[in-house]
Amino acid sequence: MESNTAKALVDMSYRDDLSALRIVYGYKTAVLRDDALKRVHIRILGQLAETKTRAMIDSFEVREQREACERAAEGRDLLRQVRELAMRCKIKVRFGSRKYPYEWFPLQFLLVYRGGELCQAFPCVLEGGYVQPEDFLERLLAGEAWTVGARRKSRGRDHDRIVEYLMANPDVLEPGLMLLGAEHPVSDTSGETGFLDLLFRDRENRHLIVEVKVKASQVDEGIGKLGRHRRLFAEMNHIEPSRVRRLLACSDIPEARFPELREATIEWRIVPLP
Repeated sequence: MESNTAKALVDMSYRDDLSALRIVYGYKTAVLRDDALKRVHIRILGQLAETKTRAMIDSFEVREQREACERAAEGRDLLRQVRELAMRCKIKVRFGSRKYPYEWFPLQFLLVYRGGELCQAFPCVLEGGYVQPEDFLERLLAGEAWTVGARRKSRGRDHDRIVEYLMANPDVLEPGLMLLGAEHPVSDTSGETGFLDLLFRDRENRHLIVEVKVKASQVDEGIGKLGRHRRLFAEMNHIEPSRVRRLLACSDIPEARFPELREATIEWRIVPLP
């Protein structure tokens, strides 16, 4: 169960964790010789300065990468760290090429560290799209998720019917919701991963995670997933947990479970099978 006191402690811990973020922006000299890339470079510098001014990060560093830096011991070690991060988090980081992954640095890249540990790298590819360094910083400043959702796989006929129905009719859950994605990927640096059934933004610009279940016997599983997925989503996207709502959508939720859901600050909706 999650009391208000526990929730406040989680948010306080999160803010301390967020302030410990350090971002390294690396670029190659070719960027300064290309007008389009130079404009992106200037925007990234401005975004980094703003995150620091707004105390969203602890510090940032700008590195001009030497030519052939990948052949130096330091460069090889850094590429190894990026490769290991991508394997743990199951994210395709675009350092290198399809044929030779993690063999060289892109023209512009970001490395995000939390507590001294590499936790994210950009550019990268998720299930739903390509995320450039500028995209990540823009969403960080806006307090939005940088992860991109996509329909990934079938979970089961009845489950998918409910998911598709809610995607087409979000007002069934609450008026004013905006769909951000389905099968939205989340992960952390330890290798823990998951997929959010549905992700929305509400009228107050908060995120709403929806876990879809079909049977009353699946309510416990849904409660557990919502707790774990909110933690992963908030950590991965650097968003305060208090700005992330949780909702269980199920075709059968026994009334006896309502107090438990309320105590856990999990909302619920009974959604009959379409």
